[in-house]
Amino acid sequence: MSGSQADLLALGVLGLSMAAVGFLVVQRFPALGVVGYLAVVMLVPEWLGLTVGAYLSPLAVVGLGVVAALGRGSGFRPVAFDVVLGLLLGAVVVCVGAGLQTMGNLFLVLLGWVVPYTAARVLGSRTDPGWLRSVLAVVVLVTAVLAVQEWLLGRNLFVEVFNTGTSRYVQWSELRERGGRLRVEGAFGNSIALGGALALVVPYVWSSRLRPALRYVTLLLVLLASVMTISRIGIASTALALVLSLVLLRGDATPAFRRLVTGTLLVGAVVAVPFVQGVFTEAGDEAQGSAEYRGDLLSLLPSMTVIGQSRAAYTTSSGVTGFGDFESIDSAMILIGLQFGWLVLVVLLVAALAAVVGVVRRPNPPLVAVVATLPALTSVAFITQFTAFFWFTVGLAVTEWHRSRPDGEPLTGALPGAATPALPAPRPPVRTLAASVPAGSPSSTTTPGRRRARA
Repeated sequence: MSGSQADLLALGVLGLSMAAVGFLVVQRFPALGVVGYLAVVMLVPEWLGLTVGAYLSPLAVVGLGVVAALGRGSGFRPVAFDVVLGLLLGAVVVCVGAGLQTMGNLFLVLLGWVVPYTAARVLGSRTDPGWLRSVLAVVVLVTAVLAVQEWLLGRNLFVEVFNTGTSRYVQWSELRERGGRLRVEGAFGNSIALGGALALVVPYVWSSRLRPALRYVTLLLVLLASVMTISRIGIASTALALVLSLVLLRGDATPAFRRLVTGTLLVGAVVAVPFVQGVFTEAGDEAQGSAEYRGDLLSLLPSMTVIGQSRAAYTTSSGVTGFGDFESIDSAMILIGLQFGWLVLVVLLVAALAAVVGVVRRPNPPLVAVVATLPALTSVAFITQFTAFFWFTVGLAVTEWHRSRPDGEPLTGALPGAATPALPAPRPPVRTLAASVPAGSPSSTTTPGRRRARA
């Protein structure tokens, strides 16, 4: 056995041992499953996974562990979207058997869509929603602070820690600039992915139980970090998420807090818009080429099949899949159609339309986050942990939607030592004082590669 093989075997044994210990700990202390999963989403790079037949990212491993440890007894009842996602997975399996689909795309759906969605259904059914949002808000605060640090110092700590000369892991790509300005990317390895994730977290922070002052500071840092990604779609989605929170989640904040955030948003727009425009002016042809590239992607639409992978798909000798003249598809919606066919794309577009209607009828923070991010999916691909975080948010949105119905899902095994909360109203009461996080709560993946940042 060679030295590299021995190192890989030792690493595998260590990983399995840690997984077994983690499984037992999460079963005993379910709240750690919530904290661990959310921390891995925001603070652990995608490229630290292992390939065991399929690529297993850290988030996929933790998600599988959460589902295995807490799935039994979670008590959530199958609902319409559960069935839809299950049927889509089944369709991909059938296509693989018929030679119309690749195993890589099957693992993409299973590990990148279904696992995080199921983890959200499990954790959402066993965890008080306000507590979960507060945990995520704290993790987001750390993420935003690190993003600001990256901008000010020009150093990405995740790359420096995990990309040493002796490490067998490599970073997602070189740190990028636009118009001479660094584009922050945090642990996401891509500024566009970080921008999409920041848009998703805004409604969570808005509806968290943090003290108003800390909640305001966190929102301010999230907006600042979004601007520092210098991603047009990320900045626009983050601003849209905040506007939708102001309008649809009014009951989660006092009038004074809403006025403060509105004023900050207006002042921030006055400052940020000229700055971003200046950066794109300096970027010149690069920014113009980015917009033209997305328009050119429409030429791939005729190559989509009803079900299965596009006729324009090809795989290079290094295992990288491309379509037509494009090595990279920076549009989740177009990429879904190319990878899985028109039928899957249409089903998901109908589900997206249902989400838009639902957020007007009975809004909840995860649903607001999903709807605010939908426009970005035309220009953002499912890459790094943004993929899993999006589908995790979809799972929480479905859980909270059905829990808010008169005959909704019960909250099972909610918080150790506390009574099971009553079913939440569609719009929670105004929170003016902090509710400390209770001490415990039961609770796309894609193979690393390089993608050009264009947004």
